[in-house]
Amino acid sequence: MSSLILPSRRFVNAYPAGLPGIEWDHPIARGLCGFLWCGGPRPVDLVEPLTQFSTSNATVAMGGRGPITSTAGAVTGIYTPRNSVAPLGRWAIPTVPLSLFGFFSFTSSASTRSLLAVGYGALQALDTYGARGRMVRAYVDGTARSAESGTWSAGEAVRGMVVTSTTVSGYDAGAKFADSAPYSGAGVAYPAPYSRVSFMGDPDSTPVSGAGYWLGIWARELSAGEVHSLSEAPFQLLRARSRRFVVGASGIPANALWLDSVGGFVRAGSAGSNKRMHLMADGSMVASAAAVPGGKAMQMDAAGHWGA
Repeated sequence: MSSLILPSRRFVNAYPAGLPGIEWDHPIARGLCGFLWCGGPRPVDLVEPLTQFSTSNATVAMGGRGPITSTAGAVTGIYTPRNSVAPLGRWAIPTVPLSLFGFFSFTSSASTRSLLAVGYGALQALDTYGARGRMVRAYVDGTARSAESGTWSAGEAVRGMVVTSTTVSGYDAGAKFADSAPYSGAGVAYPAPYSRVSFMGDPDSTPVSGAGYWLGIWARELSAGEVHSLSEAPFQLLRARSRRFVVGASGIPANALWLDSVGGFVRAGSAGSNKRMHLMADGSMVASAAAVPGGKAMQMDAAGHWGA
């Protein structure tokens, strides 16, 4: 009997052009419940796009390529509305095991800061005492379980935690740095007051300066090998979305694509602070009131397709 051996699918670790999708065939994507992407023009949950995220003291790179950078102020971070568990949606995983990780860099400040969190302290990674002290914490069956050791690595890194029925484990730059004391538990509580998903700060009390690409939560235990793999190739779960553009068509009418002052797209209008969208050679788009060198101004044709 002959057998057919199919080549394994090759996943690419490349920074995506435009808004990416999740590579759901990837083994590490199994159990993924939420994935906040911050490498585009605005933060968006790639698993559930209707989840609303806001930003304060955060800036997107020109052309929507690169991480969102935050500057510590009275209110800083990327976050969902608070005072209700409902906005947490799929992020509020009620039972263990679960895993929470982000890819980001940050600058330490004078006191303890929240780096990533789900719920009001239910799941949290902290920079303790402004000294880059590493701590992760989870409230399992109503008790705070924490793992703490050493200092966070410098620069961009994948950081977070794995929570099981017996331990909370902290990870930094793809390697485990500590386990909590052993326990026996199964449930994670997400209290309503001040409960939210937050990344690179907490808008209520703990501003952080840094740069973030993504935050993800899984309803399973990521293995040490999977965490290491994410650290080595942090964009491997992302894929480019298919896009349809009409480029260079001579009959495109002047129905221009503009970005308004609140981040919404409108078909026409140069009034106020609206900015014209331009398609770049690498597939990214740049919003600018003036012409962009190397960019083509976006317009809509009679069939409703955007083109340049």
